Amino acid sequence: VAVVLPELVQHFAGRLMPAVAAREAEDAFRQRFDFYQWPSLVFLKGDEHLGTISKMQDWQVYLEQIGAMLDGDGGAAGEPAGRGN
Repeated sequence: VAVVLPELVQHFAGRLMPAVAAREAEDAFRQRFDFYQWPSLVFLKGDEHLGTISKMQDWQVYLEQIGAMLDGDGGAAGEPAGRGN
């Protein structure tokens, strides 16, 4: 994620504001946003949870799912990736 996140921020220039949760906050994030695998990228707009992408994914998966979340298209982002896998 240390390599992928900056690349995603660059690709979605001006549409993403990254933040990294402190290690001691990880469990609270996992419970609040209902994901079970690491690493996980959690996407929020204000207090609204747009979706989560868990585990490392192919670049195209990131682009499609993040694009759908940012565009408000529930299609690709309706079910968080990697959940329960």
